[in-house]
Amino acid sequence: MALFQASLLVRRNPEVTFAFVSDFRHATTWDPRTYEATKLTEGPIGLGTRFMLRGGLFPNDTRVCGVTLPRVLLGEQRLPYEIVVHQPSRELALAGETNTLRYHDHLQFSPEGPDTRLLYTARIELKGLLKVGEPLSRWMFDRIATAATLGIPDAVVRGTR
Repeated sequence: MALFQASLLVRRNPEVTFAFVSDFRHATTWDPRTYEATKLTEGPIGLGTRFMLRGGLFPNDTRVCGVTLPRVLLGEQRLPYEIVVHQPSRELALAGETNTLRYHDHLQFSPEGPDTRLLYTARIELKGLLKVGEPLSRWMFDRIATAATLGIPDAVVRGTR
């Protein structure tokens, strides 16, 4: 299992930050490896809300020798997510599973003056025969998760003006 944790300062209050981040359709605004994000369930976002993210190992616009890589080379896959903890302005957790992966993202929101301290913890586990690649997956996951979360503070500010 690979584990990642980041502490981010978001220049918005916890209510605004939570509302933006809990809508995982916004993942495309902060994660360069998320190409598309769709809400699958009806109604307001809350416990049980499901999303489908389409992404890959590389950013969507990865170019080699001036040519954008085809999707098959980007390692594209679909990742279903479901909100499993939803405590507005305080805590959010999403979990998902594919044939090859099991993953869980846990986000804690706390006030820091007028801003929000966001503690983002993610874990991913390879399934089946892929478990053999666990040491390499930890290294890759750390780099992918860092790139995925670094954009959250700016995305929240841009998306909530």
